[in-house]
Amino acid sequence: MVVPKDVGPGDNVDLNANGLPGGVEVTIGVRIGEEADFRTISRARTNEAGLLEATVPVPEQAQKGEKIAVAVETVDGRVRVVSEPFDVGPTTD
Repeated sequence: MVVPKDVGPGDNVDLNANGLPGGVEVTIGVRIGEEADFRTISRARTNEAGLLEATVPVPEQAQKGEKIAVAVETVDGRVRVVSEPFDVGPTTD
């Protein structure tokens, strides 16, 4: 789950992911628009229950009107969870 939705480039979003292995390192990536691949923007560690709570920025390259999705993947590539795509909106002041 990603909160808030409809954010602009550079804005932070709160990310909550569960169902991951406990106590493991994960990469956090984003896919902007029709890009084929996710690009890594951060690394983090899940808690012992397999929950990840993190705050990540929307990449500056994202343009208003594009869709963006966030993925969390274990560094060994065994488990990946992906958010529903959400809209990139205007930048905030």
